[in-house]
Amino acid sequence: MARFVLIAIAALGAAPLAAAPVNAFNQRLLALDKVNQLAILRQSIDDGQGKCAHAIAAAYRGAYKNLERWDVACDRGGNYGVFVGPDGTSQIRSCADIGALALPACQPISAAAPQSRKSPR
Repeated sequence: MARFVLIAIAALGAAPLAAAPVNAFNQRLLALDKVNQLAILRQSIDDGQGKCAHAIAAAYRGAYKNLERWDVACDRGGNYGVFVGPDGTSQIRSCADIGALALPACQPISAAAPQSRKSPR
């Protein structure tokens, strides 16, 4: 009996684990510089009926179910959780409302200056 259990455990350990599906849209978003990330996330907020005059900081928070989660700080309009789908669609929730919806809470974002692609002169 013990030998069977060891063989079964060894077989399970050798079996490849199914990889989580990759969110290609989010991978492209992660590859962008900070300025372009902020522009796309701000546009997502505006398209989702949020109010974000300027996105000043954003932080990628990881996977949530089949979505990828970002927290975005806006200089006017509040802070938002942006949930990005693999097809490029997004769901926007105000950080003030997120707790009542049983979603992961927004976390503080350091508002470091966005990176620019312009070369120094």
